[in-house]
Amino acid sequence: MSTLNKIKNIIDTNTNEEILYKKWNTNNRDELFTQIYWNYSPITSKYFFEGNPAFFYEYKDLFDMGRYPITMIRDGFLGILDFFLVHPKPIKDYQSILLLPQKYEALIPTSWKDQVALYTLELNEKFVEKNKDHLVIYGYSTEEMYLKSDIEERVKELKVDAEKYKKIDFIFPQRDSLLSSEKVRSTSKFSLDLYKNIYKYFGFETEIHHDVDKFFVKNKLENFTYINFNKDKVLINDDFMDYYLISANAYPLNMNHYSDNEKALSYNLSLNHKVIIREFDSSKSKFNELYVNHRMKRKTSSIYELFNYSEVRESFQKLY
Repeated sequence: MSTLNKIKNIIDTNTNEEILYKKWNTNNRDELFTQIYWNYSPITSKYFFEGNPAFFYEYKDLFDMGRYPITMIRDGFLGILDFFLVHPKPIKDYQSILLLPQKYEALIPTSWKDQVALYTLELNEKFVEKNKDHLVIYGYSTEEMYLKSDIEERVKELKVDAEKYKKIDFIFPQRDSLLSSEKVRSTSKFSLDLYKNIYKYFGFETEIHHDVDKFFVKNKLENFTYINFNKDKVLINDDFMDYYLISANAYPLNMNHYSDNEKALSYNLSLNHKVIIREFDSSKSKFNELYVNHRMKRKTSSIYELFNYSEVRESFQKLY
């Protein structure tokens, strides 16, 4: 049976007992990830899909994850690289299937080819931008947002994207990155620099909101357009706010429309968007090079350590 057929069978017959979201007695891999999970709320919030969306660190270990027939991995670059550095090949009798972001196909070892597939989140064909006057720009200003470009460059990009809109709202909750080193946290003021550049390029009358819930409850918006500031997806690939906003008819400016592919699986996540699942192409893997480079210099890894290794940052910038 092909991997896609296995996945179809699992998802079509999945029960609540096989979804982490429905469990109450779960333990994260470590306490720091518990802090990260809440620090980045609401983008880390859970949502229901039979493919079992979850982060790697929501499982205590590989045996814990193996209790579930399938897991749609919500991690970005760091979590995926960390997982495969620790588990370059699946353990014997490991049967669970991982759905991984297609963006990070190159990080997957070829030894996992029978246990993985790729996914993308895409808009339904008929979902189009309706209100072209109002743009909401949402995100966090933490260090991992700037591994490929600095703050001013990011704001300049936003200015180009926002040019045609009459009304623009910014929502940036104030958070410190728990991935950053103590030195960076004590000396760098990412939020302050972001605000300065927003005012510089968008004007001093611009209002920056900090409370996500209050903003949406107070304004009761409908049919607006939004930009997710988390472009590089270093820490989080599958953002709950995308799920929430698209489900509420907000149009994401940076998400592609679905293009029909008879070799892919398609499942609706809302009336407006879906998850598309495709086969993993092992010829695109660049994992061995990353693995050898890491093992020559390091013996252990975690997402916190990886984030602060210069060679890991260089690999990210080179590949993505």
